[in-house]
Amino acid sequence: MTLPVDAGPSRNQSNLYVAVWFGMTLNDPLAWMDQCFLEVQLYPDSTYDQYGNSLDTGGHWVGAAVAWQIEAATAGSA
Repeated sequence: MTLPVDAGPSRNQSNLYVAVWFGMTLNDPLAWMDQCFLEVQLYPDSTYDQYGNSLDTGGHWVGAAVAWQIEAATAGSA
């Protein structure tokens, strides 16, 4: 995948959206239904001044990997 690069101070591709992310399910024997979920999130222009102008003129991106699961529970005796 190729992420867009800002071409100038206005009309940049990164001004059109907040984030790009991909998600997938993975196997996890300790999770409910043996599955967990992984997201890879990409955010453009992470630094702004007090007026909302981007300070990142190089078209840099910030990324994060987020994983979550629902843990399987066992029924206890009363």
